Amino acid sequence: MSVQRLNKRVAVELPIVCKLEKQEQLLEMQGRVNDLSINGMKISFSRPLHAITSKLVDFVLELPHPFSRIKGHGEIQWKRWNADKQCTTCGVKLAPMNINHLSELDAIISEIQED
Repeated sequence: MSVQRLNKRVAVELPIVCKLEKQEQLLEMQGRVNDLSINGMKISFSRPLHAITSKLVDFVLELPHPFSRIKGHGEIQWKRWNADKQCTTCGVKLAPMNINHLSELDAIISEIQED
């Protein structure tokens, strides 16, 4: 069953640091956000994630100046290994954020859509 997107996503290339659980250990990984919306994002990692046991992910998203870092949580909805690009791409559904982070995320998405 496919999960429908609630909001249109915009293409971005932003650094992100994620914490994922692997065999009851917390693993910190750096990746790139490829697209983003208020409710979700697509993240690429330069390594396979087949051994990741948890669907839950904590993240810190580095937004460009004048915006700040956004910390949040999400749930991996799907993940795929791309042999050509040698990366794993994941779809992440975001958990509700605090009002400040939500406001900043909404502002950056609006700014990107205007370009």
